[in-house]
Amino acid sequence: MGFIICERHGGNGIVLSCPHLSESISKYKFLNNFVKRVDLDKDDADGFEIEFIYYLCECCDKENEKTNIEEFPEYFIQPSCAKCFEELSNLAN
Repeated sequence: MGFIICERHGGNGIVLSCPHLSESISKYKFLNNFVKRVDLDKDDADGFEIEFIYYLCECCDKENEKTNIEEFPEYFIQPSCAKCFEELSNLAN
């Protein structure tokens, strides 16, 4: 798991998201209409599956319907504070 220094929560784990959700999280704005994606990487040299969990706004999800996490440009998927994400989304309920 990645680690981030958050202005609100200090050191915390990360959540990966599209630039739109990442910007909302950084501005501490309520999140709605997002999609959770889970992609598996089965090509690990040790034979393990790696599960990538990330979130896209509905617009990015529709535009990239057949794209998996490894096909996005490097700048697209961005880390944000997982605690902020939890507080701003309906996952906290």
